[in-house]
Amino acid sequence: MDGLSLTSFFSDGAAFWWWLGLCLTLILVEMATMSLFLLWPGLAAALVAVIVYIVPGLGLAPQLIVFAIISVALTYLGRSYFSSSLGQEESDRPMLNQRGAQMIGRQVTALRDFENGVGSVQIDDGQWRARLADAASGAEISSGAVLTVSDIDGVTLVVAPRD
Repeated sequence: MDGLSLTSFFSDGAAFWWWLGLCLTLILVEMATMSLFLLWPGLAAALVAVIVYIVPGLGLAPQLIVFAIISVALTYLGRSYFSSSLGQEESDRPMLNQRGAQMIGRQVTALRDFENGVGSVQIDDGQWRARLADAASGAEISSGAVLTVSDIDGVTLVVAPRD
């Protein structure tokens, strides 16, 4: 029972099977989350298990230091490798999930008169809040006016009178 005492754990360090348990736990969580982040500390735990098996007298502090160094190194190397090899593929529709960005440059119709540079516009079958790009100009925008979307600010379209 002496091999499992808390004093022995801190003075002699964790046994290699503790590190294998940590490795297995981290890899299982990685498989569940698919974040490609816990993979690297999991592999570091496996490497520390091998080191502890080869050098059984290694204390806990050196084990933790080796684990930290290997984890950081593998995370850095793994992220840089996978970010380039699993990089974003060029899409034929790069703005697919950026609905607001898709609106820029489109023609919209004012649904009612703008007050203080703010109003609502119709685009496709939706109604959007809009504000004038140059509200200080004092331009009068009346219902039915055709405007051009020049930018988006959150969920508000920034519009300008059509040239």
